[in-house]
Amino acid sequence: MARACAGEPRALEQLLARERPAALRIAGSIVRDAQEAEDVVQSACLRVARALRAGQRPRAFGPWFRTIVTHLARNAVRDRLRRADHEARFGDRRGRLRNHSPHDSFERTEWLERQLARLPDETREAIELRYLGGHSYREISERLRWPEGTVVSRIRRGLERLRTQLADAGLPVALPVLERWLRELGGAGAGARGGAESTSGGRAVELPSVAGAPSRRTRVR
Repeated sequence: MARACAGEPRALEQLLARERPAALRIAGSIVRDAQEAEDVVQSACLRVARALRAGQRPRAFGPWFRTIVTHLARNAVRDRLRRADHEARFGDRRGRLRNHSPHDSFERTEWLERQLARLPDETREAIELRYLGGHSYREISERLRWPEGTVVSRIRRGLERLRTQLADAGLPVALPVLERWLRELGGAGAGARGGAESTSGGRAVELPSVAGAPSRRTRVR
């Protein structure tokens, strides 16, 4: 072991070859898969080599190596269970989206309204005025009595939060696409209600006109 710790590759190879059968048995008993056990042992060998190069000096190589194998094997099982849980939670939803197209306007409207309803009231109102109502930042500033810079920053933070919520729900979307969807949501809502109201999360929100403001269907960029 002293030669292996001194950095002699051949000595380390001999040590690892001697310990490999026991390491495979340990890993296999934990992960219950021969190929995964091989991967675990290989990862353990690489970790040992790095540790020795970094100056670590175990008292007894065999127990030290087997401890590393056990640790990595348990991590592999935990990772597998997490992946399985993730698939159980989101796999069916993603399959439904693939089969029914998440870009379908009806389903997209439902998803957007549900996620908009989860935003803080002031943030949601600013986003609705901007994208569903078609108002400029200056007009929103006057209506909400916020500095224009605050309007811009709150809308941006709200959009990022909305993107995160959609991604967590299984529908990741780029910011420009989300902005386009919101404008389309405003246009669809105006057409359905004669341009009088915008709906978010099942709640009708009146968007009164501002003097000199563009109509609801106008898209202000």
